[in-house]
Amino acid sequence: GESVRVPYADDERLNFAYFQYDGIPDYQTNVGTFSANEVQSIPVYHVLTTSANFNQAVAYNGSDQIGRDNYDARSEYNWNCTFVYEGKVYDNVKYRLRQRNARYSGSGKRSLKFRFNRGNHPAFRDMNGDKYAKPWKFLSTHKMLSSRSNYYTWGLFQATNHLMWNLTGTPAPYTHWGHFRIVQDAEEYTTQHVGDYYGMLLAMEEYDSRFLDSHDMEKRNLYKLISGRTNGKDVQRYQGAESVADASDFSTIINQLTPARDDNWLREHVNWDSWNRYHAVVDMIRHYDVRPNRGEHLKNRAYYFEPSATNPKGRLNVLPWDSDTSWGPNWNDGMDFPKQAIFGSNQTNPVPRGDFGLEYFNTVRELRDLVWTEEQISLMIDPLAAKIDQLVPADRARWLGSPNGSQNYPPIEPRVTDMKKFAFTGRNRDGSGEIWTGGNNAMPFISQDSGASGDFGRDAYLDALVADANLPAKPAITYSGDAGFPQDGLSFTSSDFSDPQGANTFQSMEWRLAEVTSLGGGVREIMAPGRIWSYQDNNIDEGMAWREVGFDDSGWKTGAAPLGFGRVNGINMATTTTSRIPTAYFRTTVNVTDLNLIESFLFKLLVDDGAVVYVNGQEAFRDGFDPNTVVGHNVFADSSGNESDFDEFEVNPDLFIEGENVIAIEVHNTSLGSNDMGFEMSLDAQEVLLPPGENPSFEWATTWDSGELTTFNAEIAVPSVARVGRTYRARVRHEDTTGRWSNWSEPVEFMVGTPSIQSFLDGIVISKIMYHPLPPSASELAVIPSLEEGDFEWIEIMNIGVGELDLNSLRFTKGIEFDFVNGSKKTIAAGERLLVVANMEAFNLRQGFATTPDFVLGEFSNRLSNGGERVKLSFGAGTLVREVRYDDQLPWPELADGSGASLVWVDGFGETAGDWRPSVGENGAPAVDDGLPFTGDLNLYALRSLPEVSVVELGGEFFAEVSFDRQVNADRARILVQSSADLEAWSESQVTKVSEVFGEGETSRVTFRTNEPITSERVFYRLKLQLK
Repeated sequence: GESVRVPYADDERLNFAYFQYDGIPDYQTNVGTFSANEVQSIPVYHVLTTSANFNQAVAYNGSDQIGRDNYDARSEYNWNCTFVYEGKVYDNVKYRLRQRNARYSGSGKRSLKFRFNRGNHPAFRDMNGDKYAKPWKFLSTHKMLSSRSNYYTWGLFQATNHLMWNLTGTPAPYTHWGHFRIVQDAEEYTTQHVGDYYGMLLAMEEYDSRFLDSHDMEKRNLYKLISGRTNGKDVQRYQGAESVADASDFSTIINQLTPARDDNWLREHVNWDSWNRYHAVVDMIRHYDVRPNRGEHLKNRAYYFEPSATNPKGRLNVLPWDSDTSWGPNWNDGMDFPKQAIFGSNQTNPVPRGDFGLEYFNTVRELRDLVWTEEQISLMIDPLAAKIDQLVPADRARWLGSPNGSQNYPPIEPRVTDMKKFAFTGRNRDGSGEIWTGGNNAMPFISQDSGASGDFGRDAYLDALVADANLPAKPAITYSGDAGFPQDGLSFTSSDFSDPQGANTFQSMEWRLAEVTSLGGGVREIMAPGRIWSYQDNNIDEGMAWREVGFDDSGWKTGAAPLGFGRVNGINMATTTTSRIPTAYFRTTVNVTDLNLIESFLFKLLVDDGAVVYVNGQEAFRDGFDPNTVVGHNVFADSSGNESDFDEFEVNPDLFIEGENVIAIEVHNTSLGSNDMGFEMSLDAQEVLLPPGENPSFEWATTWDSGELTTFNAEIAVPSVARVGRTYRARVRHEDTTGRWSNWSEPVEFMVGTPSIQSFLDGIVISKIMYHPLPPSASELAVIPSLEEGDFEWIEIMNIGVGELDLNSLRFTKGIEFDFVNGSKKTIAAGERLLVVANMEAFNLRQGFATTPDFVLGEFSNRLSNGGERVKLSFGAGTLVREVRYDDQLPWPELADGSGASLVWVDGFGETAGDWRPSVGENGAPAVDDGLPFTGDLNLYALRSLPEVSVVELGGEFFAEVSFDRQVNADRARILVQSSADLEAWSESQVTKVSEVFGEGETSRVTFRTNEPITSERVFYRLKLQLK
């Protein structure tokens, strides 16, 4: 009977809404039922709106459509909805359609755009299910229909394009697919066409301040181009505080960026490195629907003006938008203002302008080598397609033959094939003919469908575009390092520099190392036909236990499949001896490894007449039996299975376990009069494209590069940056004195082996951790008002070995981040202590140093947790040297938790609390040994009292406690609290430290308690001292 009134009095939101919902149901169609789990494999968005609003917005009725040149009316958010996402209701959200030319194209989905209210923006999730860095004010979607020839793309064009732009350094809107449910009345499902299920749309990040934040861009002027809108203020998406306020940066580009400008002007106003990367992707995917005019084609891109030390207007970066018309079907020639300025106005015969042309072709050549390859393009497209391939049939069923908005969308597989055909095959390489329309516009012939691009693939066009007889020869690279490619022994050799322009033209060379991912998705054979099975055919009812994992079938007969009697499809199945029985039972085991890499299992079954198959005791599938038939020994098959061919049954991997699995099958006859019965079976596993939770590593993203080296050296040693067990590629390229870069060499591909780091394992320890320092004092704040507690954190390392060690390959990779290659010292001597600190100014202030001491190597990033965490010191890219998982509670020293002491390593590998003590020296004792020197008498050195034994009552039970005073910094002594029942066998496993109270000076009172309640039996306790 309790109630509460909402919204609450302190809720500042202007609107309040509540959505009661019992969950998304299965989606039933004439092509099958799609489970609730399947349709929720991508984010689900509920849009609650009236039918009148929605029908008017989507405008299947032509009288509701807004003219394409009525910009203001088209930009108005005329319709209202409530938007529900991840259990949160966003009320009074406005929406409209988007797109100019294709807004009303097709008779199916529409591209919807939602505007959320200030202070209440959704935190959407990306392709991997992770939340974006910033909430979105707008949700722009695309109906995934190309504006040329109604070519349906399933969003793959734009998703792939934006991935490619972001990968290669052009900030592009992030994309993801969403499952939309348009709620117009209380009835959730009437038919597959009528109800809430709207299907998929591609969501795209909008250009605004949040875009700048999420892409780590400085807050400067940002414009989103719109056809015919030449006033920059009309299209401005962000006004930078330090940028021009009159949009003169925008107007300068659209009015003055022409071939007439000199080179200096062009470099002052455009970031050509950025444009080269942007437009190289434009050329690769043939995203050509732009022109250098201020009318219709002032669209499909955004302008961002980065800060410039010499140009107050900033320098232009061009960013992409609406690239759906690409990968084949397209409009126009891709000539924008920057391209026109450096290639001229002749669309069919552009002439490169000096160094601008060389720089652009160098960029295209590099992307062709590293990005536009069959392997790398498949690595982009295939995982994207796999995210929605199971939902495509549901989407098609929703829209095919729908009474209100109908569209015949194709399967996704042909679109994937088309993209790869456009990229690498064209119409003539495999003789299959042209597959797309549109592509013979006013552009260079090699880019047209009738040229190299259409005949042989876009790769042929790119090769022709950058062909240059004056290029330096493509070098060759060989491995010259230690055997097994160890992490610390990688080196490579380049072939000699060779240039058709003659001798003495070497300018520079560059090396690169990149981790690469290989796509899975293959088929793994688990069980071949002809398997040995255990079987029982004695006409005895085996009940249900026979199918279970632990069943003992050692008394059964054995034989190789096919098994049964009579003949099936020409197979003589005479292995069993008993005929004319209703049922026979069969068992075998299969071994499955790397189960997490398996997407599904595929059984192939040839059976006469019916069968039920079990995996580890659970029914996997049945053939020849109705779903509701209760199967028993004397139950005949409802129908005959496919006796002439193998039927295929896909099975969820959840039925399997890592290791040995039991496959059991009961085969049934249709009658006792039948003269044959039997089966044959095989089992394959379909592997996932990528391991769960793993994103592909593209070769473009370098793990390490040498930068431009102006002295030719044929050999290079690679620092220890690669991760053990991962696959990498190394390449090299050469540049001549004209600025021409060769192609990258063919790669050396290898898996990184284990490094030889025994000297580090023997010598380096994490010796002190100041994880929870005292907060800044009033006097410290008077000097540096911005100080915080975490600024006083530091970590000390020590070399306990016998020789000097090189620090360059060491890194802190967990807890804090610090790369020792950037430290002020490159080696650590035997016995030396060195520190990394959170804040040098804070450290010097607290420790009383006027200048930073030599033992401080530098500042780390991140902060240590006051509640305990993992600190890892690694060699190279993650190979473990030392690891500490400290805590702020017993048995860890509590004095180090905010009382001014540091944790001090005293013993072992530093992995347990007993390996550490609190510091006794001032301010944590950085870079000094505050341990007490050993005097020769172990008792006097370690103990400050004799042990005392007492009994305490806890919860009605009695425990023994042993207490004693110790010298905290007696680091050479090990004190063991031991117990014995007979004074002969002693053990320290029966007690646990429960308290340590620190007293004056350098002593503490330590108490150990028995783990179990004491009994009437006599027990002895003692302290055992050991000298380390």
